[in-house]
Amino acid sequence: MSSALALGPHQLPRSSNDRRHWGNLSGSGESLAIAQNLAAQSDFALIIVEDSNAAEKTYHELRFFLPAEFPVLLFPDWETLIYDSFSPHQDIISERLSILNRLPTMTAGALVVPASTIMQRVPPRAFSLGSSLVLETGQKFDITGMRRKLEASAYRCVETVLEHGEFAVRGSIMDIYPMGSDLPYRLDLFDDEIESLRTFDPETQLSIEKVSDINLLPAREFPLGDEDIRNFQDKWHQHFQVDPRNCAVYQDVSQGISPAGVEYYLPLFFDELESLFDYLPEQTLVFTSDVEDIMNRHWQDASNRYENLRYDVQRPILAPEDILIPADVLFSHANKRPRIKLNQHKSKGDNLDFQDLPDIAINDRLQRPLSDLAKFISNNPETKILIVTESNGRREVVDELLDHNGLGAKGVESWDQAIEADDILLLSVASLER
Repeated sequence: MSSALALGPHQLPRSSNDRRHWGNLSGSGESLAIAQNLAAQSDFALIIVEDSNAAEKTYHELRFFLPAEFPVLLFPDWETLIYDSFSPHQDIISERLSILNRLPTMTAGALVVPASTIMQRVPPRAFSLGSSLVLETGQKFDITGMRRKLEASAYRCVETVLEHGEFAVRGSIMDIYPMGSDLPYRLDLFDDEIESLRTFDPETQLSIEKVSDINLLPAREFPLGDEDIRNFQDKWHQHFQVDPRNCAVYQDVSQGISPAGVEYYLPLFFDELESLFDYLPEQTLVFTSDVEDIMNRHWQDASNRYENLRYDVQRPILAPEDILIPADVLFSHANKRPRIKLNQHKSKGDNLDFQDLPDIAINDRLQRPLSDLAKFISNNPETKILIVTESNGRREVVDELLDHNGLGAKGVESWDQAIEADDILLLSVASLER
């Protein structure tokens, strides 16, 4: 638990190349300070954090501190090491493609991304934004043509649709599990028209509800059309002096198959890749913690793996600079936008009014296990206190413990409710660590 004094709107950077420092952000102070200012200004923010664990933590904290209608996105890492010979899970690819598709049109919100993840080059906007397809009830529909389009977008034809990026055809019915969708869709056709669109449960295969339209994103972060395959082959020969007949990746792509680990050959599918910065709304605040050293280590690790693996003639690999963006280039992008450097300790800039709590942990060896908490409440009679638990079950246990020790707490469902409540001692559920 920490207390905070939000910065006024006049203290936020507004112009490009304007850099500020916020210090003394203990506990969940970083997320609370960001949330307070984003909610007040309706800004869009990019938040670059140390790693995937920090990204998850920041995402859940922002979701708790911000109003429910304020969009918070977490751009996931592939969760593979560079040059791994296996691919990210389809759900990860689905989430990434969905976010890339949404970002350019967002005017308010927050995107949280790990430092190593933002270093990855991403598909150009022309592909990510131009490869989506909308299907509507009553629309003219050609199954054969749709099959070709789906396969060119790297969808897989299967007997039963279970995962993102799959489709199946049974007579006048086509099932599709679009990337970025929570559920798959069933298209019922009448002659050459879409008669109905329904969601269905992939486990039971039973229909759920009718919808009027669906948006299809590509199944991979690269295309697999005939022209795209030829482009891949040309670039392969430009980069590698090996016999492609002995290279499984080359042979699979040539046959329209997505081989495991093909994501690390992404540059061969496009004339040029882009960065996540290219997708961001024009007015984006950039928040960074101490990530520069982490980026440099990630680059060095990639270079070491490249040196160890580059001599495999059956699986040649691209250089790190083809796949990753160096830290100095990324920071040059960040510094072209209003940027705030976050620090848990005091800094040379604006030090916010956060304070760590004293030790008020439960001590079961005492006759009154909550005596330290009771003493803290007694010494701070005007201070509102919010106790957060990780689940509803745990909240019930804590609620009973507080009642048993004469410290009744009022339950609240959100941060906003806690701020508005008149009670001093409050109890809620959230994924807050400190």
